Amino acid sequence: MKYYLLIVLSFFSTFSFAQPNIQWQKCYGSLTNDAIIDVINAHNVGYISCGYTTGCAGGSLDAWIIRTDNAGNILWQKCYGGSGSEKFQSICKTMDGGYVLVGTSTSNDGDVTGVHGSGDFWVVKIDSAGTIKWQKALGGTLSDIGRSIQQTSDGGYIIAGITLSNNGDVTGNHGTSDCWVVKLSGDDFGNTIVWQKALGSSGDDFAFGMTLTPDGGCIVVGTAGKADGDVSQAVTFGNWWIVKLSSTGALQWEKSHLGKGADEAFSVANTFDGGYIITGTMNNTTTAPNQYHGLLKLTSNGTMQWSKPINGQWVIQTADSGYAVISLQKGQKTQTDVSDNYFIRKLDVNGDSVWLKVVGGSANDKPTCILQTVDGGYLAAGATLSNDWDVSGNNGSADGWMVKLGFPSSGLHNVRPIAVNVYPNPTSSTVYFSEPLNVQVMNLMGEVLENKRNVKVIQMDDKPNGVYLLRFYNDSGVVIGVKQLVKN
Repeated sequence: MKYYLLIVLSFFSTFSFAQPNIQWQKCYGSLTNDAIIDVINAHNVGYISCGYTTGCAGGSLDAWIIRTDNAGNILWQKCYGGSGSEKFQSICKTMDGGYVLVGTSTSNDGDVTGVHGSGDFWVVKIDSAGTIKWQKALGGTLSDIGRSIQQTSDGGYIIAGITLSNNGDVTGNHGTSDCWVVKLSGDDFGNTIVWQKALGSSGDDFAFGMTLTPDGGCIVVGTAGKADGDVSQAVTFGNWWIVKLSSTGALQWEKSHLGKGADEAFSVANTFDGGYIITGTMNNTTTAPNQYHGLLKLTSNGTMQWSKPINGQWVIQTADSGYAVISLQKGQKTQTDVSDNYFIRKLDVNGDSVWLKVVGGSANDKPTCILQTVDGGYLAAGATLSNDWDVSGNNGSADGWMVKLGFPSSGLHNVRPIAVNVYPNPTSSTVYFSEPLNVQVMNLMGEVLENKRNVKVIQMDDKPNGVYLLRFYNDSGVVIGVKQLVKN
């Protein structure tokens, strides 16, 4: 393992350990309550984010999408929903150049049809301009809350969230609430449920985060309420629960991460070594080894490699093989500051601190997600009640807030995640690039398996399933970006 890490780190240029600067910040919203819950790098350039707003003419709460340029300026923004309440929780690029989102809807009018009861998963497919191509409500007669969505290599979709139902589209609920994972087909309307799985115990179980895995399945993180049903390990009034499913929805393994109770795992990401990085909140966090830690590094089979006493809302692996975590914490802007702020941490490959940046205002600011941008910086998003210090332009009450961090142009920084679109990812065979590029396909031992120049297509048929690195370089041989590719 140490050999692999040394080779991967050698791919990257000199590290800059300087704390990044705020390059820009923007408030988005209305006179009342608005929030950004997820943001991704858009197709081509800029960003696309989703969440909710009360500023539209629809229901009490509308689902909301904002498309911006690289400087955070709005290119377009749209509200979606009906006369009830809607909220988007997750957005994902799709192979056709559009996007798919999931959230929750309580309506049965306007943009929404097919809601079964008091609230369903609401899946919405849009084109690059935000026009709805199709929508689908999933659930039963009780509340169902969609939290995360990803497109699979076959063009379908895997969605994870929470269900209180045990009828309609939902079967197998173990108790009050379960984690619910659904696979939809990849046809033009996404209207076929390929499989669905209710996971949990007789207690309250919740799924908050999900990502696809190299074998075509997925890993889901959240909370388990009791130690029965699918939950094999002891639980203390609600602890982290980590579940690995196969491509057909079969339960392959599950792990509990125990704390003092009321603990929640929010976010999970694949890592270059084939494992996973997970963050969330653990009550009574201590510095004792592996106890009540809110950042976990796992192997591919769920074995803990290390943990850190850091609570977080979102975690990503960065292009230099390290990690970035965004957390909701109080204080540190001034000696008297007791408000909630965005705490943005850059960690190395072992989870040790590289830098910490605290941003926010004198009122409460609630972060929800972070991404690494195509210029090597970071974009953090969430909501703010502030209109001072780092925050300006608040439209009233709570606004969606995005803040872009970057580094001085005079210094070298980590290899940047290139702006090209690589699809499908995961893949089973053919991989396409959105523009001709020079690329090396490498395994996780650092061996170059293939070297291609000026190509828009590569073939992965002859390579075993697993995680690969695509190293892009210019005609002078200088590395211009690295992307992770999953073959399944």
